[in-house]
Amino acid sequence: MQTLTRWLLIAALALPCASPAGAVTVFGQFDGNTVVIDPLRIDLAGSGYEIKTDLAAGTFRSRAASPAGPRTQNAYTGTLSPLRLTNNGTNPLILPPGFVSMHVHGTYALGSRAESQQSATSSGVLSVSIAGVQTVARADHTVSRIVLENGNVGGESNTFDAAIELNGGQVVPITASMSEVEYQLLMPRLVVDPGQTLSLTLLLAPSAAAFANGIASADFLNTAELSVRLPRGFPRDAIDTDASVPLGFITAVPLPASLWLMPCALALLCGRRPGLH
Repeated sequence: MQTLTRWLLIAALALPCASPAGAVTVFGQFDGNTVVIDPLRIDLAGSGYEIKTDLAAGTFRSRAASPAGPRTQNAYTGTLSPLRLTNNGTNPLILPPGFVSMHVHGTYALGSRAESQQSATSSGVLSVSIAGVQTVARADHTVSRIVLENGNVGGESNTFDAAIELNGGQVVPITASMSEVEYQLLMPRLVVDPGQTLSLTLLLAPSAAAFANGIASADFLNTAELSVRLPRGFPRDAIDTDASVPLGFITAVPLPASLWLMPCALALLCGRRPGLH
């Protein structure tokens, strides 16, 4: 049931148009199907899970642990209904490739007790919809270990999969080992015309499973981090969101230093008195 719920969540997040209408909400899911919903923040901790999500900062962090088997623990977080960014300006909002992104980094710990089995898995999803066209990037990573009765490792697996790269969405792996995973989910060039809305959804879904003498954890309390960069010269106040607070992860590309110096230079020139050279 936990695995089924996990994949149902991922499927729903890959289809933003299916999300309920209304203001953006974030969620935390643990102990299988227990879900907590809030407009802005999730801060939960309990036996085998920890979830810390802050929509205003664009941070989605969680940890799942199974200290003793048989047990599976999950700690999922993300947006339950999409974050909507509306272009209320007079010019198109043109976002170059990578200007909408999600950075994911996590660590795993698998036990090595005799006669044990343990695994940890994680999924990251970033999805954007504009005028009904959906762009999705999703990565899955799974590590597992089997230890024999004599204490020798009977088998290990390490599988990283760019599971979905739809309409130009891109998974960029950085590292994927038995103890660590790091990658970026990137959106391609996006155009939001005046009056159009960009709907954004994301999911971070780590889980840990331990059987018999197993021990496992998946720690993503360092990330995920969402980033939306506005192109140089596009006014920040031309973007309206359905969030109730300012969103710090929406930033503007700074103007070149030379442009900042130009007004100073002009002021100096205009202030020179006649006859002085």
